[in-house]
Amino acid sequence: MPELKIDNTIKWVIVALFIMPFIVAVILAIFVGLLIGLIILVVCILCIAAALYVHLIQWKTYHYICPSCATPFKPDFMSSLTAMNYVNQRKIRCSKCGSYQLMTPIKDKDAPGRQIYRR
Repeated sequence: MPELKIDNTIKWVIVALFIMPFIVAVILAIFVGLLIGLIILVVCILCIAAALYVHLIQWKTYHYICPSCATPFKPDFMSSLTAMNYVNQRKIRCSKCGSYQLMTPIKDKDAPGRQIYRR
């Protein structure tokens, strides 16, 4: 009987030695996969934050002039963010007359004497 216990122990040690690398490989794959997923998530969040920051800078330094009523205005941040973009124009609704047209952004420093209308 004692010989059977030794044989079983040796069998289990051999099985454990063969299975252990696979278990370690699976655990490492899960850990590396989670780490790569976390890195991708952080990079995506940083890209979105950078795009919002660039838009914020652009929003602070530009205004629009309505082609219908010739009123200079600065739209609120969300309507500026969600406006349709074309090559060098945006399709924005005028704050004063309400017309929805393509408008070209003008730098605030290029028109220093103008009163900019805000909603």
